Amino acid sequence: MPYSIHAEADFSTLVEGEGVNLYPRGGSYAIPIPNALRGPTRSEQEDPSENAVVAADTEWSLQLPVSGPSPQVGDTLVENGGLAAVILRTRYSPPLKKWKLETRRLSIPPSLAESVDIQRPIVEGGETIGWSLVSMAYPAQVALESISVDDPNAIDPVVTTSYRLSLIEPVELTAGDRFVTTSGDIFLLDEVEMPERLGASLSIRVVPESA
Repeated sequence: MPYSIHAEADFSTLVEGEGVNLYPRGGSYAIPIPNALRGPTRSEQEDPSENAVVAADTEWSLQLPVSGPSPQVGDTLVENGGLAAVILRTRYSPPLKKWKLETRRLSIPPSLAESVDIQRPIVEGGETIGWSLVSMAYPAQVALESISVDDPNAIDPVVTTSYRLSLIEPVELTAGDRFVTTSGDIFLLDEVEMPERLGASLSIRVVPESA
């Protein structure tokens, strides 16, 4: 007797994948997916002229619970190991009852990575009396951006040094925030360049606190 496969009913039993969690954009709940199939991954440096951030794009094939929401661009897919990636593209296959997703995960090579704490000033009466911890141990890269001299012929010229800080995880920043590295260097927020596209790192112009 011929054997027939019903894609929707048999996918979870025929496929041996890996467990992942889908986090809808703006939500705090997770949708567990037990048998996600990982496809090929393409890795390349995000912007060699600006930073050393590596973007890894991965294709996934998975089936979601019938009653659950559909995956959307901007949602987050988290592996069991805790690695998170943002969804860039989605495509649904009605015959197979499966979703095809393309995700992007950002990373920084360990040799160039820096862990920073983000601190916010505590202000009373117009004076900064201390600092509160906003986020701890954020993965980042700090790179020298520019060195400028106001008047090279002056006896005591003013030298301004700026750095470029690249963050690979989303974070909300406000004016006055500062970044403290594990080596003790302190940088003040100068300018934030918002990502022009989904899945891009956050680029921040910072200056040394002593500057």
